[in-house]
Parts: sequence; C-alpha cells; structure tokens
Amino acid sequence: MTVKVFVDANLLFYKLISDLLFDASNLGLIEAHWSEAVIAEYLEHGPRVLNEKRKRDKQAEDLILAQDMIQRKIDLFREHSGFVLVKDYEEVIIPYVALNDKDDTHVLKAAVKSNCSVLLTLDKDFRKISSLADLEIVAKKADDFFCELFDKHEDQMMDVINRTREGVGRQRGGDVDLPVLIGMMKRGCLTALAQKLDHYIAR
Repeated sequence: MTVKVFVDANLLFYKLISDLLFDASNLGLIEAHWSEAVIAEYLEHGPRVLNEKRKRDKQAEDLILAQDMIQRKIDLFREHSGFVLVKDYEEVIIPYVALNDKDDTHVLKAAVKSNCSVLLTLDKDFRKISSLADLEIVAKKADDFFCELFDKHEDQMMDVINRTREGVGRQRGGDVDLPVLIGMMKRGCLTALAQKLDHYIAR
C-alpha cells in the first residue's frame, strides 16, 4: 500500500531530500501532500537558506537568483511531481498540542485533512507530541522514513535513488555514481540512508 505523507516546508530546503520525495512520488512509492501554506513558507524562507548555503560554498550571495531558483522549483513540483495540494483544511479541529510555534498548526490540519499517516518534518516539536497518536499520524525525519521504505521496498527504493542520482548528474553536467550520491547524503541530513546504501554496495 502506498504511504500517504504530508511534507513540511523545512524538508524542501534540502535539495537531495526534496529530489528523493519528488522521484518517490512520481514512481508511486509514496503519495505526497503539501499545501499553499507550506509553499508560502518555502517561498518566504527558502531564498535566505539558499543564500546561506551559497555563502558557505564561498559563492556570491544573490537574493534575486535565490528567489528565482525557489520559484522554479515550486513550479516544477506543481507541474511534474505527484504532490497533491491539500485544500479547505482551515476548519479542521485538532486537539491542543504544545507547539512552540502556533503558526505550525496549519501543518497538522492539512495532514489530518489529507488522511496522511506520516508527517515528514525536521521540526523536533512535532516529533515530541504524543497526542499525534490520537490523530493517527506519526511525525518522522526524512532520513528515518527513507530507511523504512528501503527496508520494506528495497527494489522500488533503489529505483527512486537511481532516478535521483541521474537527475543530479544532469544538473551537474555529468554522470554521478552511487558512491558520490552517498557522499552527498552524508553531508545532507541523510546519514542513516547513506549507511544502508554503503551496506547495499558491499553485499
């Protein structure tokens, strides 16, 4: 059965994570959901995060370029990914949850509205909320989630990973082999998945 997941905006800041979600949704391994509020949050904060990465990579900061790159990515996801846009979730009633940022309640409401069983997020606040069980939702890190998919659906997950690898190669203008992609995962919040792939290669 395809897993229904709601994608929090903070995952979109990480290119490799969002690429894997894009390919997993297109290949039917997951049914990914997002909302206009998630998109707006990504549009608001994405350029700053991208500029910070450019600065770390010793590239010139360029807010206009960053905004354009974020918008093009959103347009690509809207038109070509399997992401489902959740609508009319504002009136969903959820039990009180102890979130530090009350603005994040829109994420829970949209996840409930779309009947998702998994909320993918890097926000530790969500993962500490025991009352999510009452909503039949489990908050998970992308790394843990991808590892679970790999354990249950290894062949399909390798199809996803190889498609992502090919996409990264096209963007870089050359072939990217699996060890190179694993190295990128280790630097990009996917260390557990990278370890599984190391073992996969070693078999």
